[in-house]
Formats: sequence, C-alpha cells, structure tokens
Amino acid sequence: MALEGFAKAMGRSCVSLRFGYRWMNTATLNLAERLGVQFDLTVEPGTLPDAAPMPGERASGPLPDYRRVPRAPYTPSPWDFRRAERPNGRTIRVIPVTSAYLRGCAIGRSPPSGLPISLSPSVRVRTFPKRLVRE
Repeated sequence: MALEGFAKAMGRSCVSLRFGYRWMNTATLNLAERLGVQFDLTVEPGTLPDAAPMPGERASGPLPDYRRVPRAPYTPSPWDFRRAERPNGRTIRVIPVTSAYLRGCAIGRSPPSGLPISLSPSVRVRTFPKRLVRE
C-alpha cells in the first residue's frame, strides 16, 4: 500500500525504502524487489538482535542481527538479506547506514565494546569527531 500511495502521490514509482528502526527480513526485501524497489537503506551494520525497539514497546518480532553484514553496498542473497551475493539478475541493492566505532556512546544503550553504532540523526553532528575512534 505504501508503494502504491507513493506512486499515486508522486507520479512515479518508489525505488528506495528504509524500514523503521532497522527492521527487515528476507521475505520482505524479496517482495520489495518484486515491487520495483532498487535500493534498501534499512541495514545498520554492527547492531545486535533485539526483542523490542525500546523498553515497554511492543513488537511483532525481534530485530535482526546485523553484526556481520557488509558495511559497503551489496547485492543481497535471496535466502538471507544480510549476506552479500553475486548479482545473478537481482535488481535490488542494500546500502547499509554509515556506522562507526564510538567512544563514550550516550545514544540509548551503549553497544558492547568492539561493535560499531549507526551514525544516525540522533547523534549531534558536532559530537561525531569526538566519538569516532580509529579502527
């Protein structure tokens, strides 16, 4: 419905999408591709699986484990969207959110040591240089 609504309102098809709070699964990504989506911007490299977005919120399923997803754009496997595969006729590409290793993270829960965190709008731009650590 969202893709149809976009096309009706904008007069063109939607070619990119991002699901809220990093939720995605393989069946949904494959459906998005069949509906004409060319770019998915949902994946947040380094983030851990989670039962619910925030304490007290309800969710229909767990958030994916993104610890081992590529940090550069890739063609997803049709069997596991978190794995890169040769294009083999696929038209969709996953473009992961920029992530980095941060020091003194104060965004919600701090990630375990050694895991990157997404550099989202919730991080104030002026704090980026102070938080980035060399890999």
